[in-house]
Amino acid sequence: MKIKYLQLDTVNSTNDYLKQLTLNELVANKSFVFANEQTKGKGQLGNTWISAYGENILTSCFLSFSNLLISKQVTLTMLTCLGIHQFLLEILGVDKDVKIKWPNDIYVNNKKICGILIENSFVGHHIESSIIGIGLNCNQRNFDLPNVTSIALILNEKLDLNTLKQKFIETLSPYFDQMLATPNYSDLKIKYMSKLMGVNEMFLYEDNISDSILCGVITDIDELGRVVIKNVTTGQVMVYNNKEISLIINL
Repeated sequence: MKIKYLQLDTVNSTNDYLKQLTLNELVANKSFVFANEQTKGKGQLGNTWISAYGENILTSCFLSFSNLLISKQVTLTMLTCLGIHQFLLEILGVDKDVKIKWPNDIYVNNKKICGILIENSFVGHHIESSIIGIGLNCNQRNFDLPNVTSIALILNEKLDLNTLKQKFIETLSPYFDQMLATPNYSDLKIKYMSKLMGVNEMFLYEDNISDSILCGVITDIDELGRVVIKNVTTGQVMVYNNKEISLIINL
């Protein structure tokens, strides 16, 4: 019998653990693995995700696709972000300032509350499967890093983590179903950009290519998932991959 839900105590990372299970064909499609602690939690491009023991949602979900083109992989990021955005609005209240920070972080009141790491396996021009790793700050109140928040800090109360996990699965599952059905990029982009930090608002950005600071506005997300930013000083429009541009948040 294949696994659909698994709660672990301590692992290196839920992504790596789930990846090993898939190699042995032990998991069903849309399987979730949760952990109380990750000793080597992973973020984007080798960054480390650090979380207090038993305080947060640390999970990975396995998705297997029948006909998803590599060119459509940006839809996986968009749908995951939109699902977590909805979850947080339902938990925190619709009046809270929940935003997606390109490409795949979730912020509340300009502070990071969630990070996402998607790792894909490819066959030819298609994505065979994805492991979607999510770290969501829930009951943790003390952080070593600045500019970080949690559900408990925002609501000033500790919530039952098991109840949050169940609600999390219920909210995210329809978004994962959309991924399996090959979603429409144009419709998704409209929804994603309506919740994206920096759209129709000026922010300072650090251009890591030219090592300079610019004041810009996000004007688009292209089909490769790259962000398009207009420099409001020069009028120049630039296209950036992840890590080539960094939004500067002044608190």
